[in-house]
Amino acid sequence: MALKLVKEPDNDYDKDAIAVYAENEKIGYVAKGDQLAFATCLKLKRRVYGVITDIKDTETPVKYEYEA
Repeated sequence: MALKLVKEPDNDYDKDAIAVYAENEKIGYVAKGDQLAFATCLKLKRRVYGVITDIKDTETPVKYEYEA
């Protein structure tokens, strides 16, 4: 499944936020520590390839761990 990354400069909590979409549904955000690398790829219109290595399902929203 391909995921889509979308910058959210109008995000109230983080002006550098990058949302992650799967099949047109927002499933979360790129972790703050990883934003610079992903923002650079978006700016250069580069594709990022990776693998979701873990899905954590807890009482809080699901967390996806990935390697890019």
